[in-house]
Amino acid sequence: ENEFPIQFDILSNFDTNQKHKISVINNGKTIYTETLNIKAQTPISKEIFIEANNEGIQYYDIVINTFDGEENTENNRQKIAIEILNNLQNILILSSSPHPDVAALTSALEEGKNYKVTKSLFHEFNEEIEAYNLIILHQIPDFTNRNKNLLDNIIKSETALFFIGGKGSKWSEFNKIQELVFLEVAGIDAEAIPPIEEVIPGITLYDILFSFNLNDSSAPLANT
Repeated sequence: ENEFPIQFDILSNFDTNQKHKISVINNGKTIYTETLNIKAQTPISKEIFIEANNEGIQYYDIVINTFDGEENTENNRQKIAIEILNNLQNILILSSSPHPDVAALTSALEEGKNYKVTKSLFHEFNEEIEAYNLIILHQIPDFTNRNKNLLDNIIKSETALFFIGGKGSKWSEFNKIQELVFLEVAGIDAEAIPPIEEVIPGITLYDILFSFNLNDSSAPLANT
């Protein structure tokens, strides 16, 4: 789960050895509690981390129990409001055939808490694509022309795309479905192309993986 910080300060006018309980309450449920020793005129600063379980504007009460003999207890409670957004990004990886790069890429992306990854063979995928924020096409288009309607729908959609090429890619078809780049690869041995880590030391494919929209003039292309 994602977490976010809450910071608050405590200052007391009472000089007592009594221990006091600090609680954070959300929707009537205590989600955090801690016991503190509080001395007079000695400020205490706290930073705690709360799990973001619900979307929208959430209200949190920070409460400290009363001191013995305390008359004014109104300032023992502070309400705060925090808007929690859903930043989950749905990523779809479609490949022409099983490939170790797909497994590695899936594993790397799933390390991010805000990424939900779905992978499938291109010719077997028959779901709607509108739910995805990014579609990664691994060696698509290929030479089989299977599921061509899906490719047409992907190209026509507003979904961000990221192409990963290889020896199974049909580059002539790739040149037709977009106008940003034109690739001529006759005579190139795809197996001889070095990994990106060797071309640019210290960078990985994961580092350059970001939204690729066919209307974006700065769209990246990876070739493995």
